[in-house]
Formats: sequence, structure tokens, C-alpha cells
Amino acid sequence: MFSRKTSLVLVSHDERLADSLMGALRDVRHDFRRIAPENFRTCLPHGRAPEIVFLDLSDEQVSVAEIMSFLRACELPSPACVVAVAQTVDDRLGRALRMGAADFLLMTDAPEIVAARLKVIIRKQDEFSELHQQVTILGRLASYDDVTGVLNRRSVNLMIEAETSDARRLGLGLALFLVDMDNFKVVNDTLGHLHGDDVLRKFSALMGHCLRSGNVVGRFGGDEFCFVDANTDLAAARCLGERLVGCLHDDALLIDTPDRGRVRLTASIGAAYAAPGSFPTAATMLALADRALYEAKNGGRDRFVLHELDARVAMQA
Repeated sequence: MFSRKTSLVLVSHDERLADSLMGALRDVRHDFRRIAPENFRTCLPHGRAPEIVFLDLSDEQVSVAEIMSFLRACELPSPACVVAVAQTVDDRLGRALRMGAADFLLMTDAPEIVAARLKVIIRKQDEFSELHQQVTILGRLASYDDVTGVLNRRSVNLMIEAETSDARRLGLGLALFLVDMDNFKVVNDTLGHLHGDDVLRKFSALMGHCLRSGNVVGRFGGDEFCFVDANTDLAAARCLGERLVGCLHDDALLIDTPDRGRVRLTASIGAAYAAPGSFPTAATMLALADRALYEAKNGGRDRFVLHELDARVAMQA
């Protein structure tokens, strides 16, 4: 029934309790360790992420609230199942369950009952972990571009809506950038879509290298990418765009094609900037950035153009 090892942690000073649990787990493949309550915060991150955490309610130093809060703050692959371990049904067990413990064990039960309950708890957690993993995968497929690994258009649109809403509500400056790869059509037409996909992956990675970690890149469609710079001013937005176009020029991908020889894949960038109080919307910012990108392309490519949003136009939109 249990084909893989389940990671289990007991928070307790009681070695006899640890021995009892390990005895009940003799038919289950497991990775079990006991951690003293005072060492929980420091020891937990250094081992395998726990799938089930047992809390010894007989140990006065076990703080259910503190451990639950710590587990919620940890970036675990899957949420850990917290199991309260008690000798009797009392107020402390009730409080542990109200605080979020998913289940409990009574160690005064017969050993075969404890072992059976343990197997049920582990099976349920295995099923939950598998479901959580599937949901995570589906969420990633729904949010990220399958070619480049950056945000897909749906997620980009949601990001722009959220950022423009925050800019209006908080009165912050906002810049939206559209980045279009120069000469990509030549690569795609002469070398094929598979090679084109590889170029898109390398280009998006190069963009990520050139930008700050806070600038989340998304693929807007084809060879066009998008990102937002929130809580910024006009000078900083201009500096960011000029720095990015320079970085993409200096480290441009060089692709050998049969018809055009070596092609240099630089980028044209169009940006829209909304000053604090200009009430930007997703539609007005995208339209303005698209116009700036069109000017960058028609102006010779490999360049950056920025337009500032007219507050009157934004309020009429």
C-alpha cells in the first residue's frame, strides 16, 4: 500500500513516545525523526520537508500555535499534515484541533488501533500530496507559456489589470513595456518553428538576466514580451528601457540562416508611463505602449521609445 517513504517528524522530548510511534510504523516505509520543541525552527529546514508533523501534547514546551504558524510560513512542496498526539481527550487536544491540527492519535489506545490509525493518516496525506501536486501542475500550465516558461498572455493581462488598479488606488507611477524581437521572422521562416522556439527560450532567459528580479516577464504573443515596472517615475522608467535595449543589443543572439547569413536578434521596445494621479487602465497603457513599439520598429529597430500617458485621455477611457 505504501510504495514510497513518507517523511514524518515528531516534536517532543519523549524518546519513548518516538519508539512507540516507530513501532506502530514498522509496516510502513518512512523517514522518521524526533525534534525537540526548542530546536524545531532551526532543525526542520535542514532535513527532508515533512509530510506529517506529530505534536506531543503531553510536552509542555510544545506550542501548537507557534508550530502551526511556522509551518504555514514555510515554503513546503506540499502543506504538512499536523497530527496531535495525546494521552487523553482533554481541552488541550480540543484547542489543537481548533488551531488547525488535521487529526489526532490517542496513545492510550491499543497498539494495533494506533498502528491502524497511523496507516489511515498516512494514506490520506499521500492522496492529498498527490492531488496538491496535480493542482500545482495544472496551475502552472494555466499560468505559464509552455515554450518559454514565462507568464502566458492570460497571466500577463491579469498582471496588467492588477498593477493598473493598484496605481490608480494608491496614486503610484507605473510603466508598461512591450519588447519585440527584431528579425525573428527570418529565423522562424528559414530554420523552422522548432528552432524558433529555442530562440524564444534563449531570448526570454536573456531578458530575465537583463532585468531586476521584481520585473516579471510574460509572453504577450509570438515574439512579443511584456513586463510592468510598478511604483516608478518617468526618469527611472526611461533609464530601465534604455538599459534593457542596450543589454539586448550587447548580448544579442547571433543566428546563422541559409538565406540571410548571420542574423543579429536585437529588440525594439515600446513603453507607456503613467504618472501618479493619471488614472491608467490596462487598455490605455497597452495602446500607448503598442504605439511606442510601432515607432521603435519603424524608426530602425534596436531602439527604445517611451510615451507618457495623458491624464485627460486616461480619464475618458
